[in-house]
Amino acid sequence: MDSERAFAQRLQRPDPIHETYQDTNASYDHVVNVLLERAALGEVGLMVACHNENSVNIAAGRMQELGVDRRAGSISFAQLMGLCDHITFRLGHEGYLAYKVVHYGSIRSTLPFLCRRAQENRAVAKGFRREQELISKELAARQTAKKSSSPK
Repeated sequence: MDSERAFAQRLQRPDPIHETYQDTNASYDHVVNVLLERAALGEVGLMVACHNENSVNIAAGRMQELGVDRRAGSISFAQLMGLCDHITFRLGHEGYLAYKVVHYGSIRSTLPFLCRRAQENRAVAKGFRREQELISKELAARQTAKKSSSPK
């Protein structure tokens, strides 16, 4: 984000980065909504590539409001491999087309991309905590189920 700000400053253009995280989310959600409406009309295809669980929920809810078939193929969801697996798995379980993206290439080409994702997705850390919490709950549930089903 620093490089984008410096570039804009050199060109004497406005700062292209939103002031707050909430502004970024609102802008993203607005653009996704516009594209969902166009996808519902068959004008575009859309992959909602997002790690923000709230934005994903908004998009999925909007698909339902627009009557878009989850499996039609015009709209899908994606997250980077290893990030927010609980979102991807839930979407798949609910019948949405959900993908994991593997960024492939040399260290020189992939590191800037991955660093940028980490920088702009500070909230992903919340997702890690949520994912860890969900895994812990599942492990506890399986332990309980295993104990209750063992012969006495």
